Amino acid sequence: MQKQEFEERIERTVTDEQYKVIEEVYMWHPSIRNTSGKDEVDA
Repeated sequence: MQKQEFEERIERTVTDEQYKVIEEVYMWHPSIRNTSGKDEVDA
């Protein structure tokens, strides 16, 4: 998921530093599924 898409989903902006952390969690956290990961991360 790109930063812009994430910001649209949560209806706010995040800094580049914040997004680096979010992206790392989104990509590598074992409990985030491939099929519904976007919904899990922006919840």
